[in-house]
Amino acid sequence: MIQIDTKYITIKEYADSVNRSVQRVRKWCTSHKVQGAIKVAGVWLLPQNAKPDLKSVGRPAKKPYKAPEGVDRGERGVTDGN
Repeated sequence: MIQIDTKYITIKEYADSVNRSVQRVRKWCTSHKVQGAIKVAGVWLLPQNAKPDLKSVGRPAKKPYKAPEGVDRGERGVTDGN
């Protein structure tokens, strides 16, 4: 017989412990963001001490705009009033 030392909890219990919605945690599980999460008989089980991989969760940061070479980004269309 196989003995498992890790204690598993449900998505609801895990969501409450990390202050996230059940839907968000379910999305993390399906995209493999929670290490050790397993699906048994259609139910996700997560290790009690699992931490989500938040580095790769969410929208990527925007890159600052860089004008093409030779394009002046100075005062466009602004005159000195003369």
